[in-house]
Amino acid sequence: VRDMHSALSRQLTERQNTDSQLSYLELMLNTQNGVDNLSVIFSKPDKRSSWEETFNEAKQRLALSADKRLSPEFVAPVPIRKTRAGLQFTCAAPTLGPATQDVWVCNSDGYVGQVCVLSLSPEPTVTSCNGVCNARILCIAAIPAATNHHNHNRGNRHPPSTNSNISISVEVGAGWMS
Repeated sequence: VRDMHSALSRQLTERQNTDSQLSYLELMLNTQNGVDNLSVIFSKPDKRSSWEETFNEAKQRLALSADKRLSPEFVAPVPIRKTRAGLQFTCAAPTLGPATQDVWVCNSDGYVGQVCVLSLSPEPTVTSCNGVCNARILCIAAIPAATNHHNHNRGNRHPPSTNSNISISVEVGAGWMS
């Protein structure tokens, strides 16, 4: 019985070592160009298992290290005047561009939308705060202005535009628009 058990164990080990599916690993990688497939063949199934274990440990350590980033430092509160009672913060977006350091903050109560512009330079201050629509503001995004390199290259003395525009999406009735 011992000889038979030993022979079966040896055969099982040999089959596991030669079984290509136990030594084969296919990975799907998300890249900027889409999904890429990567096939890896290990010499033995135990090497694959060891690699997978090490890979999963590295993923866990990376996830834990991302949680250890320092939180941004709170500098000071900036009071924002509300044009209507009950308005609550809904969204915000920074302006894009080298000359501007503003943050557009939106408040809404479901019926009225308000936009406040905070200047961050030299220190945070409210530069304007206005009711802008009779709808709930859903989101806001800074959109860089197009630069006109064509006219600039033809001898136009005006430099290309570096201003940015802000796009605000609001809820109207059952749908939304921007």
